[in-house]
Amino acid sequence: MATADPIPDVSTASTRPAASLLVMVAAMSAEQFDHLLANLTAAFPADSMLVATQNDFAASSIPALRVIPAPPTNAAWTSTVADFVNAFQIAQEENVRAVLMLGPGSGSLSSQALHDLANAVLSSAVDLAIPRYTLPPHAGLANSAILYPLTRAL
Repeated sequence: MATADPIPDVSTASTRPAASLLVMVAAMSAEQFDHLLANLTAAFPADSMLVATQNDFAASSIPALRVIPAPPTNAAWTSTVADFVNAFQIAQEENVRAVLMLGPGSGSLSSQALHDLANAVLSSAVDLAIPRYTLPPHAGLANSAILYPLTRAL
C-alpha cells in the first residue's frame, strides 16, 4: 500500500538536491558576512550552493540558502590545515563538485569576481583556481629590493 507524504513542502536531506558548490567562509564581522552572502546569491543560484561558516546566521535573511556550521578553527589571517581538512570532509559528506574557500577579507570581492573564481573550476577540467591581484608598478619594491636581500645576507 502506497502512502503519501503529509508534509510535501518540507524537504529532507535525502530529497534535497546536492549542491554543486561548497563555500567555506572564515569568521568575519556580521556586516561583511551579510555583504558576502548578498554577493554569493547574486553570483549563483541559492539551491546550487552550500555555505559552511563559523559565523552566526539568521536563516530568515536568505531562506533559500543552505547554511551549515563549520567546525571552529583558530585562523586569524590565513587558512590553516584544519580549514582545508574540514572543507574536504564537508565536501565528501555533501557530495559537492567544487569548494570555494573564502578568507576574512573576502567580503570585498564583487559578485562577478566570486562567480569567475568558482566558475573556472565548475565549468572546466581545472582543479585549482586562485585569484591574481594586479599590483601597481612599484608595489613591493621596498620588500623585494631592500628588505629581502638584507635579511637574506644576514
